Amino acid sequence: MQRTSLLMSLILVSLCFSNYCAVSAEDSETDECWVIVKENYEWIHEDEEMAALHSMESNLTYDSQCRLIDRTDSTVDSLHHKFIFYNEDSTISNTSLYWYDSDGDVIYLWEETFAYQDGVLTASTWAEFSHDGVNYSLNYDQHSVYSYDSQGREILTNTSHGESTTYTVATTYDESGNIAKVDSSTNGELRSYIEYEYDATNVLTYETLTNIYGSNQYSRTTNYSYDGSGKLVSKEQYYGPSNETTYWNYTYDERG
Repeated sequence: MQRTSLLMSLILVSLCFSNYCAVSAEDSETDECWVIVKENYEWIHEDEEMAALHSMESNLTYDSQCRLIDRTDSTVDSLHHKFIFYNEDSTISNTSLYWYDSDGDVIYLWEETFAYQDGVLTASTWAEFSHDGVNYSLNYDQHSVYSYDSQGREILTNTSHGESTTYTVATTYDESGNIAKVDSSTNGELRSYIEYEYDATNVLTYETLTNIYGSNQYSRTTNYSYDGSGKLVSKEQYYGPSNETTYWNYTYDERG
């Protein structure tokens, strides 16, 4: 098998966290703010055809308030065009994403709308449509409703997929306001939950993710350790089903 050498590069502002691509970005300064107007993602690869197939150029457009309103992502065989619309209070009212083929014809359309109360997100709807050259047809849609406690913290999200499936995420908090547990359920049946523990300074020290498959449960636990200045120095993760433990160690330079 021919070995392929790949190079990951960092150019200017952006970084693609992959073993296969490099990223560049162009900035533009206005009287109000700095914005990125162009991004280029590319594979650095000895096979030029392979590199071309996995390269993308993005052009970004902003309104007078420096809010992103238009993003175009183009590759050698496709074009994605996303539009973002805002309410008067700068919350996002809706987005539309068009996917074109190499001939410039629309293949898919994704739309998402958002509802708010006093600036707080209360509901969202997401839908996917396909286009046959003449008409759009609905492939998939989902509707989410968000609930909050008296302190404005999100405690419940109900997402319905059509009329058959409801996915629920319930979040509880400890006395210090930290997230203590997140339960995920499908059609009322608990599928997974994550539990968090913190030290006296409210720094995360322990996390357990448990997935439920029928009568079986599988857990993954993670321990976090910090130095005297509060920087993460190590992480230890144990996965029960395979009896495997993975370790991470972090070091810092003189600038932190």
